[in-house]
Amino acid sequence: MRLLAVAALLTLCACGPGNRPPAEPRSLDSEFRAANDLLRRESYAASLTLAEAALKRAETSGDLAAKWRFRLLKAQILVGRRDKDALLYLDSLGTPPPAAEWDEQRAQLLLLRTQALYLLGRWDDVESLLPQATAAAAKAHSALLSAEVELRRGALL
Repeated sequence: MRLLAVAALLTLCACGPGNRPPAEPRSLDSEFRAANDLLRRESYAASLTLAEAALKRAETSGDLAAKWRFRLLKAQILVGRRDKDALLYLDSLGTPPPAAEWDEQRAQLLLLRTQALYLLGRWDDVESLLPQATAAAAKAHSALLSAEVELRRGALL
């Protein structure tokens, strides 16, 4: 009986959490969805933590599209929580590549800059940048982004 108890104990120890293979990291797509969901629920701190960790992974992966996705998500989070450093962060990003497939990211960047300028009370800059955001959204052929620019135009002006 004692031998059976020892064998059971050894079996349990061998199957314990310390002996499991490490969990696979979540994909960048699932990290984006999770951080974006937290942003929609206005859980800014949790969303920012997740987005920044995923951004680091994206930067080391060499995936330029993923890098820009997380850069823009981080900017959305900063603007959403009305962070006074949102514009500084946006300025540090530069611009997406000039190819046509990056038109939507350029339009998003312009829209986020407009919102950050609004938060800082820089009305003249907002008024001059909104037409650029409108043109960029139209160039990107994104009805959703064009609608968001128009929504922001109404809210910002």
